Amino acid sequence: MKRILAWILIMVLLVGCAGCKENETEKEQTGSENLETATDGDNKPVSVDNTDETENDDFRLTFYTDLYSEEYQELGNAQMWLSGFSEETEGKKIRFCSDVDDVYVTLEQGEWMEAPLYFRPVDCMFNVETKAGKVYEFDGYLAECIPLYRITAFKGDKTAVWYLMEDGKDGKQVFEVAGEEPHATCPEITDPILSLCAVYAGLSIRVEEDIAYKPEQFWTAIANAVTIVMLQTADADAEGNIYLDYETLNKYAEAMFPETGVYPDIKESDGIIWPESAEDSVIVKANFTVDDSTVVVRSMEVTDDRNVDVTLLFKGEIEEYAAVHISPVSEVQNPFKWVITGVELAKG
Repeated sequence: MKRILAWILIMVLLVGCAGCKENETEKEQTGSENLETATDGDNKPVSVDNTDETENDDFRLTFYTDLYSEEYQELGNAQMWLSGFSEETEGKKIRFCSDVDDVYVTLEQGEWMEAPLYFRPVDCMFNVETKAGKVYEFDGYLAECIPLYRITAFKGDKTAVWYLMEDGKDGKQVFEVAGEEPHATCPEITDPILSLCAVYAGLSIRVEEDIAYKPEQFWTAIANAVTIVMLQTADADAEGNIYLDYETLNKYAEAMFPETGVYPDIKESDGIIWPESAEDSVIVKANFTVDDSTVVVRSMEVTDDRNVDVTLLFKGEIEEYAAVHISPVSEVQNPFKWVITGVELAKG
């Protein structure tokens, strides 16, 4: 049942979603069998607005997925071919354009991880830095349900993401994504970042100080957070072990302690067994030092465009409060989409 729930969450996540190989294989078409040389006569210009010469990081990418559509045909010939989906018999010749120069675009192949639910890249099919109005083409695959390919695009502090998936509702064949900076909106009550906040605040209350200044609490906090989040979609084994890969464990650390450059050494009492090789799983002993079932989210407040305060009530003989400060980040940077930046403690 938990596995089914996890895949349902993937679909909910994707609703509304519009170490690499070699860099792009560029063919500035000189007699290519598939793509002809672009000329003024057979290529219609792509509209590019250059009226605003002020520097900013705004960008928009447009993807065309139907070879026979009018919009696709109006592009004329593609001007650069990029390595993409290897099984050409199943792939589509997808084209895209950028409205500005210098957008760094990458096509990633990946897999879906659970707790937190996120797309983990396992291969890089291409990366390219765009020129405004240039027509790029690659072999791509649009999934009907669970996408296994993702476009990420960056310019300055702005990011855009497009999961290669068919539009099952409207059947559209042209997709647009725009670069955006993460901005603060209150998390949903089911967002896993709130479990991390509960652990962070609960341990800070126990030691009467922000645990960012208590390196001995670092791995205890992470093990506690892993326990709460992972056990929502999977079970520990008979010995109370929870298994996850190093990269996912690192995402917990980055979300809870974003300013920690060098991780403290792991002690036996921390309940984390480090793998002997990169292929092995990290083992986390189930840790319920902070039980989030005793924690109530009293309020969430957007304090400015980059910060939200989450006020938590810890029920017990003495009610205790803590306000955890969180800041939004791109899902490409961290799957929790937030990082914890501090905590304030108060008695009830």
